[in-house]
Order: sequence, then structure tokens, then C-alpha cells
Amino acid sequence: HYTTYRLTVGSESVDLRGIFTSDSAPIVLIVGDRGTILRFENSGSDFLLEPTDTKARLEAVWTDPQAKSAWAVGAGGTILRRGPQGSWSSVPSPTSEDLEDIWGAAPNAIFAVGAQGTFLRYDGQTWRAIALPGQLATQHFTALYGRSDREVYAVSLEGNLLRYDGSVAQRQPGPTAGDRQIVVDLWGDGRHLYALRSPRDPTPESESDVLRYDGLAWRPLGPPIRAALTAASAPSGALMAGRSGAMAWIWAKTSYRLVVRPLPAASPMEQLVSGMVEVSASREVW
Repeated sequence: HYTTYRLTVGSESVDLRGIFTSDSAPIVLIVGDRGTILRFENSGSDFLLEPTDTKARLEAVWTDPQAKSAWAVGAGGTILRRGPQGSWSSVPSPTSEDLEDIWGAAPNAIFAVGAQGTFLRYDGQTWRAIALPGQLATQHFTALYGRSDREVYAVSLEGNLLRYDGSVAQRQPGPTAGDRQIVVDLWGDGRHLYALRSPRDPTPESESDVLRYDGLAWRPLGPPIRAALTAASAPSGALMAGRSGAMAWIWAKTSYRLVVRPLPAASPMEQLVSGMVEVSASREVW
């Protein structure tokens, strides 16, 4: 069963781009264009618009349950922090490059990635850039995944993968994308890494695929999916959304199974569902 929420953001429409939820922090945060941040708590019945001091496009958000704070990142190196009192404010950023994703292992070990080889770390006091070697320094990183502050991964549109061990970042075998494909998401479990590879210029005939890395090589996880997919979340398998109308798929032992029928492209849910998806440990899907 899915519940539809009506989101109102001022008098103009905005694209919503990033979402975060978890069981340890009973809150859903969504970010988007013009500095938009929406909050939903389990005790409420609708989303609330949170005030910010920026009009920048926001791409990703992450909540830190230990410190009772949250972070959002976006265009032009924008970094926002939500403190324990609930207010958002900009913090100094060491970059002017667009930031695409954020993830944290602890209040003093938070990471963000973005364009032109941008890889940042927050140590509890200050955000600092981490120098990347060789080709990694020019990559446009789109997604982060980590198991601890000494095992952090980032993937670029071109499928180049870096691993940060707490001291240095090194290149590792990545889910390489060809001229017609891009890597749009990265996730993992205790044993494997997974990457979502999608067409660069989608058509009605486009296919996407999920690759799994076992420490030696990247291999397809099941047959290709007939859709241009954009996002994944995987506490138990993968669930994704399509670019041309909302749809969701989940891993079913040997292949992906469509679990939500495509909504029309004109549906008011398209921009929300087709660009992002999150699954909590209790299997709530947003």
C-alpha cells in the first residue's frame, strides 16, 4: 500500500532531488531546487517546508541521529547544517563545485562528493577537501557509500570508483560505463558493492542494469531492466525509479520484479518518485 502526500512549495513548482530516512531517526527529509527542504515526522500527517538561507539547488541530504543534526549539499559547493534546534544555516565550504551526495559514519566523519574530483570530509569542526590522485581528480562523482570512516566508496558518472581508507583515496576497479551509459547510483551490503548503470540519453527502448562487485570483478546482477532508471536503495535488494513515469523494481532472487506500475509521465508524482527513492530498515518505501 502506498500513501500519496501533496507537497506544496510556495507558488511555483520545484524539482525534488534527494531524500533520506532511517529507523534510528524517525524523520524523512527531502531536498530540491531553490533551497527547498521538506520534513516529515512519524508523528505528523504531512510534509512541512523548512526555511533555509539559500536559493541554491540542493541534491542530497543526510541525517546524523547521534548528533541530532542533518546536512544537505548542492550546487556551487553549498553545504547546509540543521542543528539540534531545528534551524538550517549555511556553513563554510572548501569548494565552489557542485556537490552531488553526502553520507556520514559519525558526527566527526561525514563525506561529500561532486564535480571535478571533489571529495570532502567533515571532522566535526571543519569541511576539508581530500586530494585525489590521477584521473580521479577530474571525475564527476555522483554517489557515495560507506561501511565506516575507513571504508568509503564514491563512483563517478563514467564508472570510476574510489576507495578512501581514512587516510588516502585510491582508485579501484569500477563499473565502467561506455559512451551511451552513465553510473547513477552506488550502494552495498556487508559483502558486495552494487552500482546502477543507466542510459545517458534515454529512449522508450532504453535498458538499465545493476552490477555487483565481489572484490574481484563487476558482474551483472540479473538481466537488463527495460527502463531508464535513476535511483536505488538497498537494505534488502534494490528498488529503483524510472525517468519517464514512476516505477519501482525489487530484486527477487534471480531477476528484478516490477512492484509499482508506471505512473503517467504527467502525474504530479513523477518528479518526486522518478528521481529518488529510499527504503528504511523497516521496509518503508519513499
